[in-house]
Amino acid sequence: KIYSASNDLMFPVGHDPAYVDFVVCETEDQKKSLISKLKEEGFKEVNGRPLSEFVRVTTKFFEHPDD
Repeated sequence: KIYSASNDLMFPVGHDPAYVDFVVCETEDQKKSLISKLKEEGFKEVNGRPLSEFVRVTTKFFEHPDD
């Protein structure tokens, strides 16, 4: 939701899609929209996972050990 041009990550090897385990949305509507777009682009699965498993809905992506 918040984007800053100063947020930059550097990866020495690059962004190989084979290493993507899943993507996250905040709502079921976002998930449905993303799956629809992926299907329009010709995707049926990603890295062997059906789109319904590849796209996940969660409001808390990371869990800090002190929480």
